[in-house]
Amino acid sequence: MSRYSLISILLKVLLAVTMIVVISSGVMSSKQICHGTCTQFPDCNGHCKFLGYESGTCVPFPLTRGASCCCS
Repeated sequence: MSRYSLISILLKVLLAVTMIVVISSGVMSSKQICHGTCTQFPDCNGHCKFLGYESGTCVPFPLTRGASCCCS
């Protein structure tokens, strides 16, 4: 294997790991609590405020092919 190919592969792996860490830290730091789907709670913001949170947003989750009502 040539030296260029090895460096290219290592840079791609490093970039992928960096992206995963950045995305994960953004999700973890927001401290959102998801109560259900946005189909169950169409007014997600109102539902979360009623429960005592500051706000609520519908967060899309590709694995479940839907959105969850998450309060923060």
